[in-house]
Amino acid sequence: MNRQPMNRQQRRLAARRGREGAGAASPRVVPADPTAILAVSVGHHQAGRLAEAEQGYRRVLDHQRGNADALHLLGLVRHQRGASEEAATLIARAIKTHPGEAAFHGNLADILRALGRPDEALAHCETAIALDPGYPEAHNNLGNALRELGRLEDAAIAYRQALRLAPGLAATTETNLGHVLADLGRDADAEAAYRRALNREPGSADALAGLGGVLAAMHRIDEAIAALTRALTIAPRHLRAWLGLGFALKAADRPDEALDAYRRAIEIDPACAAAHSNLGNILRERDRGDEAIIAQRRALAIDPGFAEAHSNLGIALNDQGQVDAAVVAFRQALALAPDLAAARSNLLLARNYQPGIGRGQALAEARDWQRHHAAPLAGGAALMPIRANPSGGCGWAMSRPIFAPIPSPPFSPPCWRRMIAATSRSSATPTWPAPTRPRSACAG
Repeated sequence: MNRQPMNRQQRRLAARRGREGAGAASPRVVPADPTAILAVSVGHHQAGRLAEAEQGYRRVLDHQRGNADALHLLGLVRHQRGASEEAATLIARAIKTHPGEAAFHGNLADILRALGRPDEALAHCETAIALDPGYPEAHNNLGNALRELGRLEDAAIAYRQALRLAPGLAATTETNLGHVLADLGRDADAEAAYRRALNREPGSADALAGLGGVLAAMHRIDEAIAALTRALTIAPRHLRAWLGLGFALKAADRPDEALDAYRRAIEIDPACAAAHSNLGNILRERDRGDEAIIAQRRALAIDPGFAEAHSNLGIALNDQGQVDAAVVAFRQALALAPDLAAARSNLLLARNYQPGIGRGQALAEARDWQRHHAAPLAGGAALMPIRANPSGGCGWAMSRPIFAPIPSPPFSPPCWRRMIAATSRSSATPTWPAPTRPRSACAG
């Protein structure tokens, strides 16, 4: 049973509701008046006695079906007990009765984001802030929703505003700020945010996991492993920490231990697409190609829009001589993420080994690669023209050192969406759970 405590805004609102009925009865007495029942139920709620609190809130609603406070607080209990859809419905009913209560909108936003509905969450965060600009939890939740939607700079602004309003929120909000800075590739700034969070809450597994991720992205592998191991000592089932540890162990050339880490992540969340894809990358490098293909296909069954997994599947298929299928996988990756350099480069390599490709097709593929990737890097400088050569293919397309399978550029691991991280040893595209990019790859 989830006995997650109320946050500060929830406690403040519940305490106010409880004071309105104070003196009616002690929490161990069963009153008959709805106001007194509400006060007793708030006491149970604040003490973590969720079943008793739920029972009391339902008794209030038996007497007063439209009691907004009881609907809201019952919604919080149901969310804490894992029934988030019901919770959202209850708090929405409370808002219909009292649309001007900022806490109702703020808490509904948090639940909607947990349900994977960030657009709706964003709207309720904005309403909560319009009603109460000094509501720090709403600014924090606004940052969470913006991050889910990929508006990373705006998310960072929201987190910083929450920190200005309530320094007491710092451990949680600094961790969230660290996650979004990591998403933006600002690893040093993310490290600083995580360390500020840990100064306030040394036992924060979330901050330790985030710190380990950015340390790994900065190639400070021993420090990363130490931070991630500490996170797992505190929270043995911390999904992000297992994913980060898998990446760090692989970078430390400890592939068997990395495999174990990814398997632990899958045990915790079998629907974590990033864990399956990263597992597949290591299996491929261990010459277990058939298993690698199965792992990438499992990732894509979970998340068909996972561009990096399509790219990794293409590499595994190409290694097994299934060039036509690899080309299809690379093209699917690029349809989802046109700027994914690894997929386009590996597509160009695969096309050069695909039977029946004409010189004109190969030349077009090479020029497409140059337009998408070489030209932006050149910053307007003239590029050497790509011309067909008499032996087939295009001028330099057969040069394996240039077109060997490559990873995407390194990114920092975010608050548990998926990102890409490169190592010099890997020709695949290792992936982080993202809360990275806006779509969720894994829970946690």
